[in-house]
Amino acid sequence: MPYVDAPRRARVAGGRPPIDHVERAADGSHVQQLWDNRAPYYPADRPDLLERLVHDALAVLDRVEEGHRAVNEYRMEDRIGLVRARTLVVCGADDGFSLPDVDAIVGAVGGAERTTLPGTGVPSVDHRPELFAHTVGTWLSSAEAAPVGAPDQAPS
Repeated sequence: MPYVDAPRRARVAGGRPPIDHVERAADGSHVQQLWDNRAPYYPADRPDLLERLVHDALAVLDRVEEGHRAVNEYRMEDRIGLVRARTLVVCGADDGFSLPDVDAIVGAVGGAERTTLPGTGVPSVDHRPELFAHTVGTWLSSAEAAPVGAPDQAPS
């Protein structure tokens, strides 16, 4: 997810058109519109992922933008600095929404590490689950020697 702070909330509230909102149409064209709105952000080799998104969106069509609004309203800047656990920030290399904010997230979580998953974007976890699992598993395995807690505290 992107780093959400006051400037981002203002940008999104003032200008970004909703990506998933469509008006229900008797001829079903709203389904095609949902598909077309999201297709640029989904891998061409995995139409099943876009099908799942459209299916889920249709199930809550009258409330489909609520998740985006909730993310944008959350005051991340007030809470993210409270994270004290060892943290890995993972983002798809082609994720144009979240990738620009990885540095801000890493900077806000003391001692956080980062990695990008090549060849994947917004739905990276679903698109390349084996790559995601391997990346996180390798990182977790390296935690055996690393203390958990605030970076400025020695383990007790």
